Amino acid sequence: MDCASRVLKEILADTGLCPATAAAGNKLMGKVATRTIRPTGLIHIRRGDEAAFLAHQDIRLLPGLGPSLLRTIAATGFREIGELAALGDGETLALFGRRGLLLRDTARGLDDSRVLHAGDGNGPGPIERRLDFEEDVIEFEVIRGALGYLAENAGIAMRREKLGAGKILLMASYADGVMEQGEERGKRLLILDREIGEAAERLYKWIVKRRIRIRDLTLSLGTCGPWDGNRICLCRRGTPGSGGYRKRRTPYGGGMG
Repeated sequence: MDCASRVLKEILADTGLCPATAAAGNKLMGKVATRTIRPTGLIHIRRGDEAAFLAHQDIRLLPGLGPSLLRTIAATGFREIGELAALGDGETLALFGRRGLLLRDTARGLDDSRVLHAGDGNGPGPIERRLDFEEDVIEFEVIRGALGYLAENAGIAMRREKLGAGKILLMASYADGVMEQGEERGKRLLILDREIGEAAERLYKWIVKRRIRIRDLTLSLGTCGPWDGNRICLCRRGTPGSGGYRKRRTPYGGGMG
């Protein structure tokens, strides 16, 4: 907690922003805990307290709940995460099918997925930044400002490691929990904040088609490669349908916690 508090103070001093932050034993708990306190604050969930913390939280805070699952949950009358966590295996399978056991374990705070760091695997890991809006927004000028902020923040971190981005991934979560995401690959590395911001804006216009407010945005810089610190990248980018883009819709829950 001391480390988390120190990092928050540094962010506030450097940017004037105070994000919602959680210290927890796994990624799932970090993600849910920040949703309970956003737009700002610091919370600590001790190991062993996961189920107790989740028990009386709104069930809609769980990641991975798409429209189909939300309809099923509404039919059961469940309102709190603890009601889902209390189900036995048979009841879970009958209500939710094969995916139900994973969902039930999520409601119990169980998550063994790894936290990946840059350098894990065969090369540098993605650089990801997420912005949760204080209130759901739909105004494009607000969205544009948020994309510019994410591009600058992620770009600074990327250039600090003397890297350039070969792929831009943007995720946008609607207020109703549905998430849209798409990616753009460049033939050369993207380096400048302006280039990253323009790519993010193009992706946003491409993936977001519904007239529903946006809850949060996540920008990820991937396929990073070394950059000598001097070359300016003038990238030629694809257009939707040319093979440079990919798009898919997934349930809410893919963002940074």
